[in-house]
Amino acid sequence: MCDEWFGRNQALLDRMDATGLWYLAEVPRTTPVWPLREPTDGRRDRPRPRAWRPPRAASGRGRTGIHQRLRPDSPPAVPLATLAGQLARRRWQRYRLLAGRQRADRR
Repeated sequence: MCDEWFGRNQALLDRMDATGLWYLAEVPRTTPVWPLREPTDGRRDRPRPRAWRPPRAASGRGRTGIHQRLRPDSPPAVPLATLAGQLARRRWQRYRLLAGRQRADRR
């Protein structure tokens, strides 16, 4: 469980997700997300975003890119607040994170 300060660290969230364990993290409502299913019906799959490293400039000058970026043909990101508004309220569980607590309190 982590608060919004740690929830902003995408590398940390990716590492926690790679463990396959469940975790609870508070994230800003402006966080970009790529839903894997259409939020309106939940049945149709959406294409996954794909990463790539931009090629070196045609002039051969400059360094080769080392940071991955989204491919231009990837689906656009959706702000988390927009996605939350599209999902049915019954599909959400609200948790309250309190400072100094060892567990999440269900509201």
